[in-house]
Amino acid sequence: MTGLGHQVEELTLPADDGIRLAFTRAWSVMAAIRPVPPAGEELLMPLSRYLRGRGAEVAGTDFARAMYAFRALGQSLADGLMPADGGYDVLLSPTVAAPPVAVGALRDDTDPQAEFAAIGAFTPFTPLYNATGQPAVNVPLQWNAEGLPIGVMLGGRYGDEATLIALSAQLEQARPWAARTPSVW
Repeated sequence: MTGLGHQVEELTLPADDGIRLAFTRAWSVMAAIRPVPPAGEELLMPLSRYLRGRGAEVAGTDFARAMYAFRALGQSLADGLMPADGGYDVLLSPTVAAPPVAVGALRDDTDPQAEFAAIGAFTPFTPLYNATGQPAVNVPLQWNAEGLPIGVMLGGRYGDEATLIALSAQLEQARPWAARTPSVW
């Protein structure tokens, strides 16, 4: 990106286990509130049933605290790292923590809690944007030895999707990916 005229600085965001807990609570409640007929519950995947069970146990005040934690995190990023009058325009990170895996590779019907943990370990960067509502895009800028795409995630300021779209277009022009497909396709 520096070759395209962008200034890039390394940044470490503070780890906060409270945000992970808030995300887990909110995700579970969201799974639990979807109406499912009693006879349909057994048709759900084990992970969905597991999350619905956890979500049914979350108190309303705990859910509200989780939602507040997301808002506070988003505001902290907006005020501290990405204020409209300065700071960073875009945060760049990997999209996932490992190269692509086969569809279903993280699934564990015998232990949905382990499956949820595996999904979280594979996707530690995306929940920030899922939780705060800030815009983000994924662009395939690298490929591994097997020809599978390695995504780079760009996160932006609230309401500033235009910067992400323009930057994505600039990156695609510099490193075209539209016609590139893995050999397994």
